[in-house]
Amino acid sequence: MGAFKSMGTVLTEKDIENAVENGEVKHLTQHIENVVIQKALIKTHGNQTKAAELVQMNRGTVRNILKRAEG
Repeated sequence: MGAFKSMGTVLTEKDIENAVENGEVKHLTQHIENVVIQKALIKTHGNQTKAAELVQMNRGTVRNILKRAEG
């Protein structure tokens, strides 16, 4: 996932093309999940349960995504 940490908040078609060409689609989708959850956490003032509801995910899934992004 390191290839996308420096990416700005705008995802370009070139970013997607590069991910496909380099076999990093899974990493790109994980990065996008993390960004979406981080935005939801900002909106919910850090409340993981409310953030999970906002993004229509299970709270456990949200926690797993956050753990994966840390490691």
